Amino acid sequence: MRELVQRRVDRLVHGEAPEPLLHQVAHSVGSATDIGATIAAALRLAEVRITGDGPQPPPHEAGPPVTVPLVSGDRLVGHLHAWPRPGELLGTRARESLAVLAPVVAAVVDLAGTNRDLARSRQRLAEVRDEERRSLRRDLHDGLGPALSGVGLGLAATRNLLRRDPDRAEDLLDRLTDELTARATQVRELAHGLLPPALADGGLGPALELLRDQYARAGLRIVVHGPTGLDPLPEPVATAAYGVTAEAVRNVHRHAGVDSCTVSLDRRPDLLRVTVTDQGRGVPAGPTSHGVGLHAMRERAQAVGASLTVGSAGVRGTTVCLTIPLERP
Repeated sequence: MRELVQRRVDRLVHGEAPEPLLHQVAHSVGSATDIGATIAAALRLAEVRITGDGPQPPPHEAGPPVTVPLVSGDRLVGHLHAWPRPGELLGTRARESLAVLAPVVAAVVDLAGTNRDLARSRQRLAEVRDEERRSLRRDLHDGLGPALSGVGLGLAATRNLLRRDPDRAEDLLDRLTDELTARATQVRELAHGLLPPALADGGLGPALELLRDQYARAGLRIVVHGPTGLDPLPEPVATAAYGVTAEAVRNVHRHAGVDSCTVSLDRRPDLLRVTVTDQGRGVPAGPTSHGVGLHAMRERAQAVGASLTVGSAGVRGTTVCLTIPLERP
């Protein structure tokens, strides 16, 4: 009877024992606020807050708290701050309970942060897909659509000329044939621009040559530096490198105000580095994390565990550098 009464008194004074509380914390994945409220109620504390902005606790009327670092694996993911109720002290049992709870809280906080990052990544990926679709729609609607409509009108005019002016009809047919040939080339370029067939075999070099030829017709000269015979790469690596390069070159063409840029390839046994440099207007002042194009490059880099840096190229211009780790053969 004494032990039973003692356990109940301990629960009333000191709160829940760590073992049952572990299960409650493990199921509080919603937010750091939910976890803090669960711990505070179970341990009879005034408040428990979880922060990730350094060891300094937020101000509180109860004075300085007991702060416990939250470590998940080898990473510091936040801090747990606990305040006792007014007129009370944080006893040894409560401190021990917080120390026992810290690894579980750290894992839950880390998981919640990963879930938030995943949700943001999905949102950015959806924005990138929408932008790519809008770009393709503009190319089809504003370029290919009117051209095909013009070909249809030309064929109707040719039919009217067949009987009364065969020579003009033949000349018009020749021009329509040239127009259709040009539009067929445009369709192939659009398809290759989305994903060049050479990338299926890891051929980053041929894909970049195709990119260079496409922009040469648009007035942008791309100078490619790198090994003459680039060994085939894993398809995800080649696709990511091409996607980042194509987006960087597209930004040069649209925003840099120059007629040339440089693409440098550095292939080593353990990494592939692709650098796109121009001498244009440079990176605009202020935050550069906005923009669908930059999000697209970062998403492609993250998909293959690569690092991406975007910055100024000396006095003027912009440098985009993608470094992809490779497995050693």
